[in-house]
Amino acid sequence: MSWSLDHVGILVRTVDDAALMLQVMSGEDKNDPGSANEVVPNFAEQMAEHNRPPRIGIVSQYYQEKSTGEVWDHTQSVANKLADAGAGVCQFGSAGQFRVVSQCPANCDECRMRCLPRAFPCHAGSQLRPKSQGWYGDGYVDSGDGLSPSYAIAQTIQRGYGSVSGASGPVITPTTPSPAPKDRNTTGDASFQVPWTSSGLPTVTIPFRVKRGWAANGRSAGWLAI
Repeated sequence: MSWSLDHVGILVRTVDDAALMLQVMSGEDKNDPGSANEVVPNFAEQMAEHNRPPRIGIVSQYYQEKSTGEVWDHTQSVANKLADAGAGVCQFGSAGQFRVVSQCPANCDECRMRCLPRAFPCHAGSQLRPKSQGWYGDGYVDSGDGLSPSYAIAQTIQRGYGSVSGASGPVITPTTPSPAPKDRNTTGDASFQVPWTSSGLPTVTIPFRVKRGWAANGRSAGWLAI
């Protein structure tokens, strides 16, 4: 899911909307090689059947260290509100692989770009941005074998997440280290989504408005449910 939806996953404001979006997007898509040919349950019915307090995991350390104060404070306030509403909240230290996966998506992108010369004529590289042009040119001398190690790390992330979610359920983190940047030419730092994007795990982002700090003028941030 997260490969198809870019880093932040589904962007919704309610749980019902998340279930609806997941219902529409789940299942096999013949135009998406990453989709799964599996039976899709009715997620709205599942919510009704499992209407009980959840157990939620909070991954601290890595995310706390890298977040701005206002973003981490809000993430903690979300956890506190869930706990007050009856949810069980488990605090986890950072899984070690979170610190070593930041290069995986870049490695995958480079390898895929280096495969382009085999599929497209040589002049296609001139239509790319400068950084992508460099990767395209490297494709004439590089086989792109770096994909295998990157996918192996992705599988490690999946196993690590399984051990965390098995002790809790959904895991939540900040979506980004800081609120949305002023510059509209960038979407900001995507490092917090790297573990989930690399491993293909589905994510949901719930946006919020920052009410204090340097971004208190109304720029938004979000927290991520995995």
